[in-house]
Amino acid sequence: MHLVVDRAGLRWLLPDGMDTPPEREIEIKYFKTRELPRAIGQIGSQKILSGPISAQDTVLSRDIADRTNLMSKLPPAFAELMRLEKEANLHAQLSNDLKSLGDFAPNAFTTFKLPFIPIPEGDMQFAHVSDYATPETKDLIRFKKGGKSYVRFFIHPNYVSAYADLIERYGIVYHYEAITTSSPRSLIAIDPDRPTDVHWIKVSIHKEIDGSVRINTDKKARRAIIMSEAIQNVPADKLAEYGLQFMLEPASLQPPGKISSTIHREVAKELLHPKVNTKWIPAFILQNTGADAVPGFNIKEMAEVAGETPTKFVQDRIIRPLLRSYLSMGMIEGLPGELHTQNFYYKMKKVRGGWLPTGEVMFKDNDGFRFDTELALRQGRKLDTFAKFDEPFTWGKYSNAIGTGAEGVAFLGSWYYKLIRNVSGFETLAAYLLRAINELEPQSQMNKDGIQRLFDNIAAEEAEKITGIKLADADYGFGQDKGLNKVLGEWRTKLALSSDNLSQKGDANLQAVLRQEWSRLREAGRVSALRRSVSSSAYFILHSVGDGSLMIEARTAKPTAANPDPVIGFAMVESSSTAEGARAHRRLSEFARRVRADGASGRGGRGAVRCEALFVAEGA
Repeated sequence: MHLVVDRAGLRWLLPDGMDTPPEREIEIKYFKTRELPRAIGQIGSQKILSGPISAQDTVLSRDIADRTNLMSKLPPAFAELMRLEKEANLHAQLSNDLKSLGDFAPNAFTTFKLPFIPIPEGDMQFAHVSDYATPETKDLIRFKKGGKSYVRFFIHPNYVSAYADLIERYGIVYHYEAITTSSPRSLIAIDPDRPTDVHWIKVSIHKEIDGSVRINTDKKARRAIIMSEAIQNVPADKLAEYGLQFMLEPASLQPPGKISSTIHREVAKELLHPKVNTKWIPAFILQNTGADAVPGFNIKEMAEVAGETPTKFVQDRIIRPLLRSYLSMGMIEGLPGELHTQNFYYKMKKVRGGWLPTGEVMFKDNDGFRFDTELALRQGRKLDTFAKFDEPFTWGKYSNAIGTGAEGVAFLGSWYYKLIRNVSGFETLAAYLLRAINELEPQSQMNKDGIQRLFDNIAAEEAEKITGIKLADADYGFGQDKGLNKVLGEWRTKLALSSDNLSQKGDANLQAVLRQEWSRLREAGRVSALRRSVSSSAYFILHSVGDGSLMIEARTAKPTAANPDPVIGFAMVESSSTAEGARAHRRLSEFARRVRADGASGRGGRGAVRCEALFVAEGA
């Protein structure tokens, strides 16, 4: 027997002598109604029906050339991007699990009616629409009926049976039009009465695909909000410095009695209407070589336009911009993400002879990020929205950001290596690049170790630019406290030592109050994972962030040479907009004013102000 990985990224254990995986039977199942629904109400001109209609009856067009097809209604540049997402996605073309979705598969250009359930907002288990969401997104989600506030809870037309009880209670509306993207649950939708407003809606699919049921769980709904708010709080000039843009997810909805949710993503303006002579391409099209190569946007043609060897082109124009952005977000802002190639785009610029990457990337799928609030705190980022959640460190997966995953390494390093190693049925960026280099530059004799070393060299260089910490050659590799994880650990210690507060440490009254608050917050589930126990010799630092939110940091007074990082953990004080938070803020108000005054004047503790100064001073 031997292991074969097909170009869709799926692994097969085949008998010796058999090199091609067998074709599996594809079974397509569509939801069918037993009886025709009746109209039971109106939302403006939109009819509320008593029950769902058959999935295939929602189909409006299957032909991309049809004038009724949604692709013809999208802005031309965005329509081209969506066409690439579908046609150049080899996984969608080859995965039988995805093909079994039929009209709703990612490789289909089917336009269909996207239904929603009109639910009173007060009935929702979780309903959040961020203040920064566009007016178009707010109007899409919320509406008034009979003087009452409702939300539109969008669901997939082929999985309406999962919400039968909600439909029976509230009814269902078929009005909006949608088409799939490279993912079967990520849909582009429009209101046919307002076709210029383009929406990106991530619904749940109650079917196992590539080994997992594609449901947006309650955790994903909340994490999408926490991460998007955190990203929104990163200054625009910093994102520009990181060469990065984001598609934020400002709204998510979880209906009563269900674990599944719907997440709303803002479509980036640059995707809808890019500047002259620029466009964006999905990263996964770089896997297409030979006969599958996308004209103008494959490594062979772009390297020729740049006048560079394929290896140098890949190193400087594909790997380095991505790692610069990824490591900047992970090590500076505390926002490491899951970056399989479906989750980022490269910006391209037209030059003489063709197209070249500009060095800018765009990330999406925010619920795949983790919030390392320690690093965000050191940068003085706003934390009030984070504070509004019960058990915020759990929803933000802080323990994953600093702890170890299945590979035994911290999250940032774990997902960095998944850019190199196969993950969840997706081939990695490194696999794409290795295949292209070997096809175009066979004399390089590049192998898996070689492409990993190429990534490692660039990662070490970019991490050193950020932190000033040089990675020794002996510390390269995939293992505990190795590579990027080692750099991140030393960087964390460096920031912690630069932000100590001796005046707070010596204030007995403050320490007594903070110890009491710490115990209360721990009982309330608002304390992060701890790196060591809180002993009687531990002391506490109160951090007052610019938006008024308060965080308490516990530190050991006895760090060791082997572990010089003094941090024990963090406690997030409730938002002052809550009753408990208001009481806590009153108890801590005198001390918080002093902390803010010390921060402004440079006395006592150095906190986030010092960390920012340290970062700039070292030329990161």
